[in-house]
Amino acid sequence: MHLLKFAAFVLLGVLFTIGLPLNAQNTNQNTTDSLITLQTQIINARESLGRLDTIRQKIKTAVNIGKFIQKLDNLEAITFPVVLGDTISGVPIYIAFDKLQLHPDYAQLETYVLIQLPQREIEGAGTTEYTKLLFGTPDLKFSHDGGIVGDARIGLLGDFPIATKTSAKAAFILKSWRQESIGNTTQDAGTYVTIDCDGFVEMGLATDVLFSREWMLPNSNPWQL
Repeated sequence: MHLLKFAAFVLLGVLFTIGLPLNAQNTNQNTTDSLITLQTQIINARESLGRLDTIRQKIKTAVNIGKFIQKLDNLEAITFPVVLGDTISGVPIYIAFDKLQLHPDYAQLETYVLIQLPQREIEGAGTTEYTKLLFGTPDLKFSHDGGIVGDARIGLLGDFPIATKTSAKAAFILKSWRQESIGNTTQDAGTYVTIDCDGFVEMGLATDVLFSREWMLPNSNPWQL
């Protein structure tokens, strides 16, 4: 066995010494680049999942201990974390505020929003399956005079798939909040919610729509309808 291993290493050494064909070298380089890219994506995905789990736990802790407020005001009287809860059209919404930092002109709050979006009724169980959308920002600004400073948009933390009643035929993917480059400039894009001191205001959507091939087929000729 040791001789076989030694022979294999010698053979590899000879191949590298005499040089591989250019296309083989390019193939190896492309494979290496692809593996590095895939490894980076896996690491980023793990970090993102860990971050989302931490945020879910923060909101769950604040909800479980009942630290609810009716309105975000008078920060000096609040012990963080706190939750501003609401239900709109049967959809539970929790806005959690944490980690207060004071600055000369404003206060800064770590803010997260959890929306429990009903997906489908579980037959025979009498319960509903939810998709939990998570939004967040580390620097929501609050003025010392009261009120949120600027446009309080809070971006979606990651892409979230949303099923439909005919989920085998069509589905949506809500796109995360991010910066996109357009020419020499960048702009914010993606799904977000807007809040004020009283709670949820609105939601802006950026989605990918997926259709089953039973409903729709790709057109191989873009010039033919």
